[in-house]
Amino acid sequence: MMLKSILILPMSLITGLSAMAQVTGPIAATTTVNSVQTTQISQSNDLAQKLKSNNEFLISLVGESYLQSNESSAADEQIFELRHKYKFKQAQNSIQTNFILGHYEKNRSTYFAAPEFFYQYSSSAKDSIDKKYTVGRKILNTSQLDDHFNLGLTNSYFTQDFISFQKQGLMGFHQDITTKDWSLNISLLPIYLPNQGPGIKESNGKIEGSNRWVKRPPAQFGFNGTNKEIIYSVNYSDITNLILSPGALLQMRVGPEDSKVHLVTSVSKRPLNEPVLERETFANLDIVGKVNLIPNVIYNDLLTADLRYQNEQTQTAVSYISDRPENKSARNFYSIQKLSPIYGYSVFLEHNLIFSAQRSALLGVSMAELTGGEIIDMNADGSENIFTVSKQRLQYKKPIQVYIKAELFHVAGHPAATNLKWLYDREQNGSVLNAEVSVHLAQALNTRMGFDLIGTEQQKTEGTGFLQEFQANDRVYGGLDYVF
Repeated sequence: MMLKSILILPMSLITGLSAMAQVTGPIAATTTVNSVQTTQISQSNDLAQKLKSNNEFLISLVGESYLQSNESSAADEQIFELRHKYKFKQAQNSIQTNFILGHYEKNRSTYFAAPEFFYQYSSSAKDSIDKKYTVGRKILNTSQLDDHFNLGLTNSYFTQDFISFQKQGLMGFHQDITTKDWSLNISLLPIYLPNQGPGIKESNGKIEGSNRWVKRPPAQFGFNGTNKEIIYSVNYSDITNLILSPGALLQMRVGPEDSKVHLVTSVSKRPLNEPVLERETFANLDIVGKVNLIPNVIYNDLLTADLRYQNEQTQTAVSYISDRPENKSARNFYSIQKLSPIYGYSVFLEHNLIFSAQRSALLGVSMAELTGGEIIDMNADGSENIFTVSKQRLQYKKPIQVYIKAELFHVAGHPAATNLKWLYDREQNGSVLNAEVSVHLAQALNTRMGFDLIGTEQQKTEGTGFLQEFQANDRVYGGLDYVF
């Protein structure tokens, strides 16, 4: 069951069927608030110079209410979540972990994620060359385009609602060689951990799940003017081979990072973070459709390139990405998803406005142009299958994003941290508006409330993208966070 819970996810798998796990539920505002305090472990002065430890344990209780209910879930939900972050450093050795465990009260479902966990050994040479050797799951900073718009092409992601995302690292062996003017990273990745999103499970021939953010495959098909039942099954027999699909990544920086223009580029050949579905379909004598779904790993060639600039107050970047999947052919009597390549670029600017020693505001704007990402189902003879679980890999194709993070006002004498983000997609003619206000009532206690609004300019009878499909998922939420 642990192996199944690792592979929960991809957008294409999620939108039709998450390949594993019984984790469900949308999650609201699960990101740790920026102003959360960290507990420091005190040491003697001599030891503190050699030993640094940072241990943060966050408990969250969130209540959320959707403005519309639907057949798959109630309009309101209570969420209990634990987040544990741990950092330890002693001389040249360091350990870092990050775990998330959540529970939905009404549907009794649980989710788990481990975005990062690794051991790292560092060494510095006399010629100012720093070397780091890392074993475990580590997040890499390769592409601003990938990170800002949550493509999940390099680092995988964890999400329960496709609004709030948590980056997750690559599992394997990482070597970093760094100087002031250049750096080189080599990652060997023997273990495959894909994107992790809302889960679906198969039960008694049905694809079930109480998460309203998951698109389920059709439950019936038309035959001679009547609707006939479809019975689903999921084949996990090859899951070990899926997880043990190796890959490799090479990343290079040219130019100093601080106050200078520098180029960051990476190339990789590794399994796509979204497994594809192979499908066996047949009907019995009672004209009942039977669909056997089999998750498959396909490889892709990924190229990223960022031209970045940063100083004390401003960061900016022009980013390019190219993703070319190596599609598989379907076996006899099967069909399999065929993925189109993704190409795109983005422009990003972030500036920190400093009003005083205690007050500042972070302003950001980014835009992207993406092409490709279509999904079709192909038969063994090369013909296109009329049935498809998902039609698009990309959530947005022409997004513009504006955001602000600041302490704009006070509540009962306590500063209120405000996070406001608006994203508009010119392809879908719709937007997502997120707003959250959080107030520290005590050093370890934080309260927050916010809302998410999704809408399109034109109402269409059939979903033509993420915004059209999930525009009924407007919600408000409130929560308490306690940090030990």
